[in-house]
Amino acid sequence: MSMELVLNVTMSETRLAIVKNRVLQEIRIDRKVNHGIVGNIYKGKVIRVLPSMQSAFVNLGLDKPAFLHLSDISVYSKNRKTKKFQVNSISDIIHQGQDIIVQVLKESLDIKRVRLTTKIIIPSKYLIFVFGSINIGISKNISNQYERNRLKKIISNYCDKNFSFIIRSAAEGIDKTKLVQDAVFLKNIWSKVLERKNRSSTCIVLYSELGLTQSILRDFGTINNFAKILVDSYSEYKKIKKFALNYIPELANKVKFYSGSDPIFDIYNIENQIQCSLKPKVTFKSGGYLLIEQTKSMITIDINTGTFVGMNKFEDTILNINIEATKEIVHQLRLRNLGGIIIIDFIDMMSDKDRECVIASLKTELTKNCVQATVGSFTRFGLLEITRKRTRESLENVLCDSCYSCKGKGTIKTSETVYFEILREILYLSKKDSVKEEKFFVHASPEVARILQFDKSHELYQLQAIIGKQVFIQIEPLYFREHFNVVVI
Repeated sequence: MSMELVLNVTMSETRLAIVKNRVLQEIRIDRKVNHGIVGNIYKGKVIRVLPSMQSAFVNLGLDKPAFLHLSDISVYSKNRKTKKFQVNSISDIIHQGQDIIVQVLKESLDIKRVRLTTKIIIPSKYLIFVFGSINIGISKNISNQYERNRLKKIISNYCDKNFSFIIRSAAEGIDKTKLVQDAVFLKNIWSKVLERKNRSSTCIVLYSELGLTQSILRDFGTINNFAKILVDSYSEYKKIKKFALNYIPELANKVKFYSGSDPIFDIYNIENQIQCSLKPKVTFKSGGYLLIEQTKSMITIDINTGTFVGMNKFEDTILNINIEATKEIVHQLRLRNLGGIIIIDFIDMMSDKDRECVIASLKTELTKNCVQATVGSFTRFGLLEITRKRTRESLENVLCDSCYSCKGKGTIKTSETVYFEILREILYLSKKDSVKEEKFFVHASPEVARILQFDKSHELYQLQAIIGKQVFIQIEPLYFREHFNVVVI
Protein backbone atom coordinates (compact mmCIF):
# COMPACT_ATOMS: atom_id res chain seq x y z
CA MET A 1 0.00 0.00 0.00
CA SER A 2 1.27 3.53 -0.85
CA MET A 3 1.97 6.22 1.68
CA GLU A 4 -0.77 8.45 3.05
CA LEU A 5 -0.35 12.00 4.31
CA VAL A 6 -2.52 12.98 7.28
CA LEU A 7 -2.65 16.60 8.48
CA ASN A 8 -4.02 17.87 11.77
CA VAL A 9 -4.20 21.69 11.69
CA THR A 10 -5.07 24.06 14.53
CA MET A 11 -4.64 27.81 14.96
CA SER A 12 -1.04 27.63 16.12
CA GLU A 13 0.13 24.12 15.26
CA THR A 14 0.32 21.87 12.21
CA ARG A 15 1.06 18.18 12.64
CA LEU A 16 1.91 16.19 9.54
CA ALA A 17 1.97 12.39 9.69
CA ILE A 18 3.24 10.05 6.99
CA VAL A 19 1.44 6.72 7.35
CA LYS A 20 1.91 3.38 5.61
CA ASN A 21 -0.58 0.58 6.22
CA ARG A 22 -1.78 2.62 9.23
CA VAL A 23 1.71 2.47 10.74
CA LEU A 24 3.20 5.88 11.52
CA GLN A 25 6.42 6.39 9.54
CA GLU A 26 7.19 10.02 10.26
CA ILE A 27 5.69 12.87 12.25
CA ARG A 28 6.54 16.54 11.75
CA ILE A 29 5.29 19.35 13.93
CA ASP A 30 5.29 23.02 13.00
CA ARG A 31 4.36 25.56 15.67
CA LYS A 32 4.03 29.27 14.96
CA VAL A 33 5.98 30.14 18.10
CA ASN A 34 8.88 27.98 16.91
CA HIS A 35 8.57 28.04 13.12
CA GLY A 36 11.27 26.11 11.27
CA ILE A 37 13.92 28.19 9.49
CA VAL A 38 15.95 25.50 7.68
CA GLY A 39 16.29 26.54 4.04
CA ASN A 40 15.69 30.24 4.71
CA ILE A 41 18.15 32.64 3.06
CA TYR A 42 19.33 35.69 5.06
CA LYS A 43 21.40 38.77 4.56
CA GLY A 44 23.49 38.68 7.72
CA LYS A 45 26.44 40.51 9.24
CA VAL A 46 29.62 38.85 10.44
CA ILE A 47 30.12 39.88 14.06
CA ARG A 48 33.11 37.72 14.97
CA VAL A 49 35.75 35.68 13.13
CA LEU A 50 37.64 32.89 14.91
CA PRO A 51 40.64 31.78 12.78
CA SER A 52 41.66 29.22 15.43
CA MET A 53 38.33 27.44 14.90
CA GLN A 54 38.08 28.28 11.17
CA SER A 55 34.62 29.66 11.86
CA ALA A 56 32.62 32.84 12.24
CA PHE A 57 29.48 34.04 13.99
CA VAL A 58 26.84 35.80 11.92
CA ASN A 59 23.99 37.99 13.16
CA LEU A 60 20.72 37.12 11.43
CA GLY A 61 18.43 38.97 13.80
CA LEU A 62 17.67 35.76 15.73
CA ASP A 63 17.99 35.26 19.49
CA LYS A 64 21.63 34.17 19.14
CA PRO A 65 24.30 34.61 16.46
CA ALA A 66 24.51 31.71 14.01
CA PHE A 67 27.57 29.56 13.31
CA LEU A 68 29.41 29.45 9.96
CA HIS A 69 32.34 27.06 9.40
CA LEU A 70 34.96 27.32 6.66
CA SER A 71 33.83 23.97 5.20
CA ASP A 72 30.38 25.46 4.57
CA ILE A 73 31.72 28.46 2.62
CA SER A 74 31.68 28.26 -1.15
CA VAL A 75 34.81 29.79 -2.67
CA TYR A 76 35.18 29.38 -6.44
CA SER A 77 37.48 30.85 -9.05
CA LYS A 78 35.87 33.00 -11.74
CA ASN A 79 37.56 30.73 -14.28
CA ARG A 80 35.12 27.84 -14.82
CA LYS A 81 37.99 25.50 -15.71
CA THR A 82 39.63 25.85 -12.31
CA LYS A 83 38.41 24.42 -9.06
CA LYS A 84 38.15 26.05 -5.65
CA PHE A 85 40.76 28.45 -4.37
CA GLN A 86 43.12 27.09 -1.75
CA VAL A 87 42.08 28.83 1.47
CA ASN A 88 44.33 28.48 4.51
CA SER A 89 42.29 30.56 6.95
CA ILE A 90 38.71 31.75 7.18
CA SER A 91 40.03 35.26 7.82
CA ASP A 92 41.31 35.30 4.21
CA ILE A 93 37.75 35.40 2.86
CA ILE A 94 35.58 36.75 5.71
CA HIS A 95 36.08 39.72 8.01
CA GLN A 96 34.19 41.25 10.91
CA GLY A 97 31.43 43.66 9.89
CA GLN A 98 31.02 42.08 6.45
CA ASP A 99 27.52 41.63 4.97
CA ILE A 100 27.00 38.08 3.76
CA ILE A 101 24.27 35.98 2.13
CA VAL A 102 23.78 32.70 3.98
CA GLN A 103 21.29 29.86 4.15
CA VAL A 104 20.23 27.99 7.28
CA LEU A 105 21.66 24.48 7.10
CA LYS A 106 20.62 23.23 10.55
CA GLU A 107 18.35 24.64 13.19
CA SER A 108 19.49 25.24 16.74
CA LEU A 109 19.76 21.79 18.32
CA ASP A 110 19.93 21.67 22.11
CA ILE A 111 23.04 23.74 23.01
CA LYS A 112 24.23 23.99 19.39
CA ARG A 113 23.62 27.19 17.46
CA VAL A 114 21.96 27.59 14.09
CA ARG A 115 24.42 26.39 11.43
CA LEU A 116 24.83 28.30 8.18
CA THR A 117 26.22 27.79 4.71
CA THR A 118 27.00 30.06 1.77
CA LYS A 119 26.36 27.14 -0.60
CA ILE A 120 22.86 28.35 -1.43
CA ILE A 121 20.34 25.86 -2.81
CA ILE A 122 16.69 26.40 -3.80
CA PRO A 123 14.73 23.25 -4.67
CA SER A 124 11.75 22.90 -6.97
CA LYS A 125 9.89 19.87 -8.30
CA TYR A 126 12.42 18.76 -10.94
CA LEU A 127 15.54 20.82 -10.22
CA ILE A 128 17.65 22.23 -7.41
CA PHE A 129 19.25 25.64 -7.99
CA VAL A 130 22.85 25.70 -6.66
CA PHE A 131 24.60 29.05 -6.25
CA GLY A 132 28.40 28.87 -6.62
CA SER A 133 28.42 25.57 -8.50
CA ILE A 134 29.85 25.22 -12.00
CA ASN A 135 28.79 21.63 -12.74
CA ILE A 136 25.37 20.15 -13.44
CA GLY A 137 24.49 17.39 -11.01
CA ILE A 138 22.01 14.59 -11.61
CA SER A 139 20.29 12.07 -9.36
CA LYS A 140 21.85 8.61 -9.18
CA ASN A 141 18.34 7.17 -9.41
CA ILE A 142 18.31 8.13 -13.11
CA SER A 143 20.35 5.24 -14.50
CA ASN A 144 19.64 5.47 -18.24
CA GLN A 145 22.66 7.16 -19.82
CA TYR A 146 20.68 8.51 -22.78
CA GLU A 147 18.17 10.13 -20.42
CA ARG A 148 20.97 11.59 -18.28
CA ASN A 149 22.57 13.16 -21.34
CA ARG A 150 19.21 14.52 -22.57
CA LEU A 151 18.45 16.18 -19.25
CA LYS A 152 21.93 17.68 -18.92
CA LYS A 153 21.77 19.09 -22.42
CA ILE A 154 18.45 20.83 -21.71
CA ILE A 155 19.56 22.33 -18.42
CA SER A 156 23.04 23.39 -19.56
CA ASN A 157 21.49 26.30 -21.51
CA TYR A 158 20.22 27.85 -18.26
CA CYS A 159 23.43 27.75 -16.20
CA ASP A 160 26.06 30.45 -15.97
CA LYS A 161 29.38 31.06 -14.21
CA ASN A 162 27.69 31.76 -10.87
CA PHE A 163 25.15 28.98 -10.56
CA SER A 164 24.09 25.61 -11.85
CA PHE A 165 21.41 22.96 -11.20
CA ILE A 166 21.01 19.49 -9.80
CA ILE A 167 18.50 17.38 -11.74
CA ARG A 168 16.18 15.48 -9.39
CA SER A 169 14.94 11.94 -9.93
CA ALA A 170 11.41 13.30 -10.55
CA ALA A 171 12.72 14.84 -13.81
CA GLU A 172 13.20 11.46 -15.49
CA GLY A 173 11.06 11.28 -18.63
CA ILE A 174 9.73 14.84 -18.24
CA ASP A 175 9.46 16.88 -21.42
CA LYS A 176 11.66 19.88 -22.15
CA THR A 177 8.93 22.50 -21.59
CA LYS A 178 8.37 21.56 -17.94
CA LEU A 179 12.10 21.41 -17.21
CA VAL A 180 12.64 24.83 -18.77
CA GLN A 181 9.74 26.25 -16.73
CA ASP A 182 11.37 24.93 -13.56
CA ALA A 183 14.77 26.39 -14.46
CA VAL A 184 13.30 29.80 -15.28
CA PHE A 185 11.21 29.72 -12.11
CA LEU A 186 14.29 29.09 -9.95
CA LYS A 187 16.32 31.77 -11.75
CA ASN A 188 13.55 34.27 -11.11
CA ILE A 189 13.52 33.40 -7.42
CA TRP A 190 17.27 33.97 -7.23
CA SER A 191 16.92 37.30 -9.05
CA LYS A 192 14.38 38.42 -6.45
CA VAL A 193 16.75 37.32 -3.67
CA LEU A 194 19.51 39.50 -5.14
CA GLU A 195 17.11 42.44 -5.54
CA ARG A 196 16.07 42.24 -1.88
CA LYS A 197 19.70 41.93 -0.86
CA ASN A 198 20.68 45.14 -2.71
CA ARG A 199 17.83 47.25 -1.36
CA SER A 200 17.57 45.85 2.18
CA SER A 201 19.52 46.34 5.36
CA THR A 202 21.33 43.46 7.06
CA CYS A 203 19.78 40.82 9.33
CA ILE A 204 16.77 40.26 7.09
CA VAL A 205 15.15 37.23 5.45
CA LEU A 206 15.68 37.26 1.68
CA TYR A 207 13.86 33.98 0.98
CA SER A 208 11.65 31.76 3.13
CA GLU A 209 11.39 28.06 2.58
CA LEU A 210 7.96 26.68 1.76
CA GLY A 211 5.65 25.72 4.59
CA LEU A 212 5.80 22.27 6.15
CA THR A 213 3.14 20.64 3.98
CA GLN A 214 4.19 22.25 0.70
CA SER A 215 7.85 21.30 1.19
CA ILE A 216 6.90 17.68 1.94
CA LEU A 217 4.79 17.49 -1.22
CA ARG A 218 7.52 19.11 -3.30
CA ASP A 219 10.32 16.86 -2.02
CA PHE A 220 8.53 13.55 -1.52
CA GLY A 221 5.21 13.73 -3.35
CA THR A 222 6.28 12.18 -6.62
CA ILE A 223 8.79 9.85 -4.95
CA ASN A 224 6.37 8.28 -2.47
CA ASN A 225 3.30 8.73 -4.71
CA PHE A 226 0.94 9.41 -1.84
CA ALA A 227 -2.32 7.51 -2.23
CA LYS A 228 -4.23 10.09 -0.20
CA ILE A 229 -3.62 13.47 1.43
CA LEU A 230 -6.18 14.00 4.18
CA VAL A 231 -6.59 17.43 5.85
CA ASP A 232 -8.92 18.36 8.72
CA SER A 233 -8.81 22.14 8.08
CA TYR A 234 -10.81 23.47 5.15
CA SER A 235 -8.69 26.60 4.71
CA GLU A 236 -5.49 24.53 4.72
CA TYR A 237 -7.13 22.03 2.38
CA LYS A 238 -7.75 24.80 -0.19
CA LYS A 239 -4.14 26.01 0.07
CA ILE A 240 -2.73 22.52 -0.43
CA LYS A 241 -5.13 21.83 -3.29
CA LYS A 242 -4.05 25.04 -5.04
CA PHE A 243 -0.36 24.27 -4.51
CA ALA A 244 -0.78 20.75 -5.87
CA LEU A 245 -2.66 22.00 -8.96
CA ASN A 246 0.12 24.47 -9.74
CA TYR A 247 3.17 22.32 -9.02
CA ILE A 248 2.19 18.64 -8.69
CA PRO A 249 -1.07 18.23 -10.64
CA GLU A 250 -0.95 14.43 -10.39
CA LEU A 251 -1.49 14.76 -6.62
CA ALA A 252 -4.32 17.34 -6.76
CA ASN A 253 -7.13 14.77 -6.93
CA LYS A 254 -5.68 12.94 -3.94
CA VAL A 255 -6.06 15.92 -1.61
CA LYS A 256 -9.20 15.33 0.49
CA PHE A 257 -10.92 17.34 3.21
CA TYR A 258 -11.74 15.40 6.39
CA SER A 259 -15.02 16.56 7.95
CA GLY A 260 -15.56 13.74 10.47
CA SER A 261 -16.40 14.37 14.12
CA ASP A 262 -13.64 12.12 15.50
CA PRO A 263 -10.11 13.57 15.65
CA ILE A 264 -8.30 12.75 12.42
CA PHE A 265 -5.25 11.32 14.22
CA ASP A 266 -7.48 8.94 16.20
CA ILE A 267 -8.82 7.47 12.95
CA TYR A 268 -5.30 6.27 12.12
CA ASN A 269 -4.30 5.57 15.76
CA ILE A 270 -1.55 8.16 15.35
CA GLU A 271 -1.86 9.67 18.83
CA ASN A 272 -1.11 6.32 20.48
CA GLN A 273 1.83 5.71 18.16
CA ILE A 274 3.28 9.13 19.01
CA GLN A 275 3.05 8.36 22.73
CA CYS A 276 4.76 4.98 22.17
CA SER A 277 7.57 6.71 20.26
CA LEU A 278 8.43 8.69 23.40
CA LYS A 279 9.09 5.49 25.38
CA PRO A 280 12.53 3.82 25.39
CA LYS A 281 11.24 0.26 24.88
CA VAL A 282 10.04 -0.97 21.47
CA THR A 283 8.69 -4.54 21.19
CA PHE A 284 8.85 -6.61 18.00
CA LYS A 285 6.04 -8.84 16.76
CA SER A 286 8.23 -11.87 17.49
CA GLY A 287 8.59 -10.94 21.17
CA GLY A 288 12.05 -9.42 21.05
CA TYR A 289 12.58 -5.77 21.90
CA LEU A 290 15.04 -2.92 21.76
CA LEU A 291 15.81 -0.09 24.17
CA ILE A 292 16.56 3.38 22.80
CA GLU A 293 18.34 5.91 25.01
CA GLN A 294 18.81 9.46 23.73
CA THR A 295 21.59 11.58 25.23
CA LYS A 296 23.14 14.88 24.20
CA SER A 297 26.24 13.20 22.80
CA MET A 298 24.85 10.06 21.12
CA ILE A 299 22.01 7.58 20.74
CA THR A 300 22.39 4.06 22.15
CA ILE A 301 20.25 1.10 21.09
CA ASP A 302 20.28 -2.28 22.84
CA ILE A 303 18.64 -5.38 21.33
CA ASN A 304 17.22 -8.19 23.47
CA THR A 305 15.52 -11.50 22.62
CA GLY A 306 12.68 -11.03 25.12
CA THR A 307 10.14 -13.83 24.69
CA PHE A 308 11.40 -14.77 21.21
CA VAL A 309 12.32 -18.49 21.05
CA GLY A 310 12.93 -18.69 17.30
CA MET A 311 14.58 -21.54 15.44
CA ASN A 312 15.96 -24.86 16.61
CA LYS A 313 19.49 -23.62 16.08
CA PHE A 314 20.67 -20.96 18.55
CA GLU A 315 22.77 -19.09 15.97
CA ASP A 316 19.78 -18.83 13.62
CA THR A 317 17.62 -17.50 16.45
CA ILE A 318 20.13 -14.74 17.20
CA LEU A 319 20.55 -13.84 13.51
CA ASN A 320 16.79 -13.63 12.95
CA ILE A 321 16.17 -11.36 15.94
CA ASN A 322 19.07 -9.08 14.85
CA ILE A 323 17.75 -8.90 11.28
CA GLU A 324 14.29 -8.04 12.60
CA ALA A 325 15.88 -5.40 14.81
CA THR A 326 17.53 -3.64 11.83
CA LYS A 327 14.11 -2.97 10.28
CA GLU A 328 12.66 -1.63 13.52
CA ILE A 329 15.76 0.47 14.25
CA VAL A 330 15.53 2.32 10.92
CA HIS A 331 11.79 2.81 11.42
CA GLN A 332 12.37 4.29 14.88
CA LEU A 333 15.21 6.55 13.69
CA ARG A 334 12.89 8.07 11.11
CA LEU A 335 9.87 8.24 13.40
CA ARG A 336 11.77 9.82 16.31
CA ASN A 337 14.03 11.84 13.96
CA LEU A 338 17.18 10.67 15.69
CA GLY A 339 20.54 11.67 14.26
CA GLY A 340 24.20 12.10 15.04
CA ILE A 341 26.26 9.19 16.38
CA ILE A 342 24.21 6.04 17.00
CA ILE A 343 25.70 3.03 18.80
CA ILE A 344 23.86 -0.29 18.40
CA ASP A 345 24.48 -3.25 20.70
CA PHE A 346 23.23 -6.23 18.70
CA ILE A 347 22.94 -9.64 20.34
CA ASP A 348 26.40 -11.26 20.11
CA MET A 349 27.05 -13.24 16.93
CA MET A 350 30.00 -15.60 16.60
CA SER A 351 29.98 -15.80 12.80
CA ASP A 352 31.45 -13.05 10.59
CA LYS A 353 28.97 -14.11 7.93
CA ASP A 354 26.07 -13.38 10.28
CA ARG A 355 27.50 -9.96 11.11
CA GLU A 356 27.78 -9.15 7.40
CA CYS A 357 24.14 -10.19 6.93
CA VAL A 358 23.07 -7.80 9.70
CA ILE A 359 25.10 -4.91 8.23
CA ALA A 360 23.69 -5.61 4.75
CA SER A 361 20.14 -5.63 6.14
CA LEU A 362 20.74 -2.35 7.99
CA LYS A 363 22.15 -0.66 4.87
CA THR A 364 19.22 -1.88 2.78
CA GLU A 365 16.71 -0.44 5.23
CA LEU A 366 18.58 2.87 5.46
CA THR A 367 18.52 3.32 1.67
CA LYS A 368 14.71 3.38 1.86
CA ASN A 369 14.99 6.55 3.91
CA CYS A 370 15.86 9.89 2.30
CA VAL A 371 18.12 10.96 5.18
CA GLN A 372 21.84 10.42 4.64
CA ALA A 373 23.36 7.75 6.90
CA THR A 374 26.69 5.90 7.12
CA VAL A 375 27.19 2.41 8.59
CA GLY A 376 30.48 1.41 10.20
CA SER A 377 31.81 -2.03 11.11
CA PHE A 378 31.41 -4.15 14.22
CA THR A 379 33.94 -3.41 16.95
CA ARG A 380 35.70 -6.17 18.86
CA PHE A 381 33.12 -5.63 21.59
CA GLY A 382 30.25 -6.36 19.19
CA LEU A 383 29.03 -2.76 18.86
CA LEU A 384 28.02 -1.18 15.55
CA GLU A 385 28.29 2.55 14.92
CA ILE A 386 26.23 4.48 12.40
CA THR A 387 25.89 8.20 11.76
CA ARG A 388 22.70 9.82 10.52
CA LYS A 389 22.33 13.39 9.30
CA ARG A 390 20.44 15.61 11.70
CA THR A 391 18.85 18.91 10.66
CA ARG A 392 15.86 19.11 13.03
CA GLU A 393 15.17 18.52 16.68
CA SER A 394 14.24 14.97 17.63
CA LEU A 395 10.60 14.23 18.37
CA GLU A 396 11.42 13.87 22.06
CA ASN A 397 13.04 17.31 22.20
CA VAL A 398 10.08 18.88 20.37
CA LEU A 399 7.40 17.35 22.60
CA CYS A 400 9.21 16.97 25.92
CA ASP A 401 11.25 19.05 28.32
CA SER A 402 13.73 18.23 31.04
CA CYS A 403 12.22 16.89 34.23
CA TYR A 404 11.95 19.63 36.86
CA SER A 405 12.80 17.12 39.55
CA CYS A 406 15.86 15.42 38.04
CA LYS A 407 16.82 18.42 35.82
CA GLY A 408 17.24 16.27 32.75
CA LYS A 409 19.56 13.70 34.31
CA GLY A 410 17.03 10.91 34.00
CA THR A 411 17.58 9.98 37.64
CA ILE A 412 16.71 11.47 41.01
CA LYS A 413 18.44 11.17 44.37
CA THR A 414 16.96 8.71 46.83
CA SER A 415 15.16 10.03 49.90
CA GLU A 416 17.94 8.61 52.06
CA THR A 417 20.60 10.49 50.09
CA VAL A 418 18.70 13.76 50.60
CA TYR A 419 18.32 12.90 54.30
CA PHE A 420 22.11 12.66 54.71
CA GLU A 421 22.58 15.93 52.82
CA ILE A 422 20.27 17.61 55.32
CA LEU A 423 22.24 16.22 58.28
CA ARG A 424 25.51 17.50 56.77
CA GLU A 425 23.93 20.91 56.16
CA ILE A 426 22.79 21.14 59.81
CA LEU A 427 26.25 20.15 61.08
CA TYR A 428 27.90 22.70 58.79
CA LEU A 429 25.63 25.54 59.92
CA SER A 430 25.99 24.64 63.60
CA LYS A 431 29.77 25.05 63.41
CA LYS A 432 29.63 28.54 61.95
CA ASP A 433 30.54 31.23 64.50
CA SER A 434 27.87 33.55 63.11
CA VAL A 435 25.06 31.12 64.02
CA LYS A 436 23.99 31.84 67.63
CA GLU A 437 20.33 30.82 67.38
CA GLU A 438 19.00 27.75 69.15
CA LYS A 439 16.55 26.35 66.58
CA PHE A 440 16.84 24.78 63.13
CA PHE A 441 13.83 24.43 60.83
CA VAL A 442 14.11 21.89 58.00
CA HIS A 443 11.68 22.36 55.09
CA ALA A 444 11.51 19.13 53.07
CA SER A 445 9.28 17.05 50.80
CA PRO A 446 6.82 14.63 52.49
CA GLU A 447 8.89 11.50 51.81
CA VAL A 448 12.13 13.03 53.14
CA ALA A 449 10.31 14.54 56.12
CA ARG A 450 8.93 11.10 56.98
CA ILE A 451 12.47 9.70 57.20
CA LEU A 452 13.53 12.56 59.51
CA GLN A 453 10.47 12.26 61.74
CA PHE A 454 10.01 8.51 61.92
CA ASP A 455 12.40 6.17 60.08
CA LYS A 456 15.60 7.77 61.38
CA SER A 457 14.26 9.94 64.16
CA HIS A 458 16.73 8.43 66.64
CA GLU A 459 19.65 9.67 64.53
CA LEU A 460 18.11 13.13 64.44
CA TYR A 461 17.86 13.10 68.26
CA GLN A 462 21.54 12.17 68.48
CA LEU A 463 22.41 15.04 66.16
CA GLN A 464 20.47 17.50 68.32
CA ALA A 465 22.41 16.29 71.36
CA ILE A 466 25.74 16.74 69.55
CA ILE A 467 25.07 20.29 68.34
CA GLY A 468 23.07 21.30 71.42
CA LYS A 469 20.25 22.79 69.39
CA GLN A 470 16.68 21.82 68.49
CA VAL A 471 15.70 20.69 64.96
CA PHE A 472 12.09 21.01 63.75
CA ILE A 473 10.72 19.42 60.58
CA GLN A 474 8.35 21.33 58.31
CA ILE A 475 6.58 19.28 55.61
CA GLU A 476 6.34 21.05 52.22
CA PRO A 477 3.86 19.16 49.96
CA LEU A 478 4.95 21.06 46.84
CA TYR A 479 8.67 20.33 47.27
CA PHE A 480 10.34 17.80 44.99
CA ARG A 481 12.35 15.08 46.71
CA GLU A 482 15.73 16.78 46.17
CA HIS A 483 14.50 20.21 47.26
CA PHE A 484 15.02 21.22 50.91
CA ASN A 485 15.90 24.28 53.00
CA VAL A 486 17.53 24.52 56.42
CA VAL A 487 16.60 27.74 58.23
CA VAL A 488 18.20 28.95 61.47
CA ILE A 489 15.94 30.94 63.83
